[in-house]
Amino acid sequence: MKLDKIVFPVDFSRRCESIAPAVAAIARHFHAEVMLVHAADFPLPAIGVGDGFPETIDLEPLRIQAVQQLDGFGADVFSGLVVRRTVKLSRPVDAILEEAPTREGLIMLPTHGHTRFRQLLLGSVTAGVLHDAQCPVWTSAHAEDGGKVPTDYRSVLCAVDLSEKSAGVLRFADEFGRKFGARIRVVHCVQGIDPRFPSGAAENFHRFLVDRAREDCPKLVRDAGLSIECEILEGYPLAEAVAEAARRQDADVTIIGRGVAKGLLGRLRTTANDLIRRSPCPVISV
Repeated sequence: MKLDKIVFPVDFSRRCESIAPAVAAIARHFHAEVMLVHAADFPLPAIGVGDGFPETIDLEPLRIQAVQQLDGFGADVFSGLVVRRTVKLSRPVDAILEEAPTREGLIMLPTHGHTRFRQLLLGSVTAGVLHDAQCPVWTSAHAEDGGKVPTDYRSVLCAVDLSEKSAGVLRFADEFGRKFGARIRVVHCVQGIDPRFPSGAAENFHRFLVDRAREDCPKLVRDAGLSIECEILEGYPLAEAVAEAARRQDADVTIIGRGVAKGLLGRLRTTANDLIRRSPCPVISV
């Protein structure tokens, strides 16, 4: 695994400043370049006949101000690293993805769970990047108190869904953990029975999935060339079960697959956003 470039969107918020040391820490471990991106998405006033607004608005002074502000961002935190800075007059998602590496890189995003209500929402920028990025995406804990922002990783939780892409997620987690000397734990979660609809048929199907997972998960780990035990979790909903495992382990990061997978055992990938909202620690979705 190579992380040659880290894209870090900067909006000058306190949450953004708080994760800058985490960005610098990963950059130093992987000898990666850091790209600071600020999207100067200036709102334009509604222009109508007789409103008194000019037909064109000169955004250059605003762009220059943003450039000056970005130049001073994280000067001490990123000292000694290769850092580039760019200000783009575009939507934040477009600005981030334009600079994002296609494979060997990482996007690091702060999320903003300022209130219990906002903890239910990831925000359009985070959701857009997670949906369209081709490289792994690191997202900070979405907790109301901000959650932990590690600069060292001693405990890594890797949650797999047994899809064909899980081997790549496992290898990423293994190499990331080795870089920091971290302890790695692999889990697979089987969807529990919805308590609103208990039945004998549901129980039998659930046991079938658990038994199958106990056979398939160790094989998946071995096929990935690793010798790590895989623990089978049972929970409803899936995301809460994985988040609880991260709390019990006091994980510094949870690594998961991202996207939509087909099949009965591929549901973790469809709940990535939910897991990011619930996770007590940062999540890297691969």
